[in-house]
Amino acid sequence: MNEHFRDTAPQARVLTDEFIDAYAITGSPAECADRFAELLDLGLERLLVSTSARGSDRAAGDAYREIFATDVLPALRALR
Repeated sequence: MNEHFRDTAPQARVLTDEFIDAYAITGSPAECADRFAELLDLGLERLLVSTSARGSDRAAGDAYREIFATDVLPALRALR
């Protein structure tokens, strides 16, 4: 379990697209904003957003955080 959240963990290699679609928010910024809006509409007030796993490429994580801040959040605000 000490490598549970690492992208190199054995279980990370067996995640199916269906599992990821059911338990994660992925896609274009607009698609992500739509999924977040759905969760907020259910009454959730706090969401934990992780843009990368330990051991993953730091530059990619930085890029994902930038996309989240500049594209996903504004799109979500526009939906609300």
